Amino acid sequence: MSTVLAIDPGRDKCGIAVLSPQGDILLHEIVPTGALETRVSELAAEYAPRIIMGDGTTSAAAKTRVEENLGAGTVTLVDEY
Repeated sequence: MSTVLAIDPGRDKCGIAVLSPQGDILLHEIVPTGALETRVSELAAEYAPRIIMGDGTTSAAAKTRVEENLGAGTVTLVDEY
């Protein structure tokens, strides 16, 4: 098991959480959508997590931006419901 970085993308802001392999919340914050890829890059360097993202309305654009920064195939989309 590995650390997980979960992203809930939105038009104006995104929720980010980092969870330990045991499910403990290590970090929870809200970031402006324009700063998403920078903050995810910082957290990826710190925690080396598996990255998951909710598959809602703005997920395709957010996934593309994060993967352009970190490398293709690094984000797994999951059902938000």
